[in-house]
Amino acid sequence: MKYWFIKKSKLNKLNRKLVHGKVFKLTSPIHPVFRRKKRYLERKIARERIEILFELAMDEIKKRNVSRAKRYVEHMLNLSKKYNVRIPREMKYHICKGCHNFLYPGITSQVRLKKKKVVIKCLYCGKYKRYPYKK
Repeated sequence: MKYWFIKKSKLNKLNRKLVHGKVFKLTSPIHPVFRRKKRYLERKIARERIEILFELAMDEIKKRNVSRAKRYVEHMLNLSKKYNVRIPREMKYHICKGCHNFLYPGITSQVRLKKKKVVIKCLYCGKYKRYPYKK
């Protein structure tokens, strides 16, 4: 609906919402152009935070603090879901789909090369990730 073209009398009727038998007053309508700009800024900030959290998780896993690294990964995943931001492929290689642990060779994962594939095994849940590679 285009709220900015509606008369005030109709707007007051539209501004109320019936939820479980109770009437709630909605917030004032926002012009769609401003909403779009705000979403863009939110997604940009979310991408930056995801990169920062990835670096923090990498530092923590090198210190062998697995629980804190896992917590950072969970924050990354929550941010990507909330703001609809994709996690880059390079970062996805380091996240276990089963237990959301940070995968680091020798500490939380095992890496093998088999038949033109890189096979990464999580040492906590036992889930495998396979990626093709070229010689």
